[in-house]
Amino acid sequence: MAKPVDVDGNSFSVEVLEAEEPVIVDFWSPSCPHCLRLNPDFEAAAEQAEGKYKFCKVSAQAARPLFSQHGIRAVPTLILFNGGKEVVRREGAQKPEAILLWLEENV
Repeated sequence: MAKPVDVDGNSFSVEVLEAEEPVIVDFWSPSCPHCLRLNPDFEAAAEQAEGKYKFCKVSAQAARPLFSQHGIRAVPTLILFNGGKEVVRREGAQKPEAILLWLEENV
C-alpha cells in the first residue's frame, strides 16, 4: 500500500527534486479545512497510482521556507514535479480520480 511521504526542508531535495519518477507534492496546513478534506483523497490516489508516481506532503508548520521558495499562496496546492522541475500546479481539494487524471494529462 503506497502512502504519501512527509517531506520537510531537509528531505525535499532528495525526495522530490532527485526522484526518478514523477512526484506530486501536496502543500498543506493542518489548520486548513480544505486540506483536511483532501488528505484521504490524496492517500487514495497514492494507493490507486500503483507506483507510477511518488506522492509527498509538505506541511506549512514543518517547512514554511518551502512554501515561499515555491510561491505557495493558497492551501492545498498540488504541484507535479518531473526531473526536478515543476511541471504544473493546481489549488484546492480534488477527488482521487481527478488527481490521477490530472497526472496522466501532465506527465
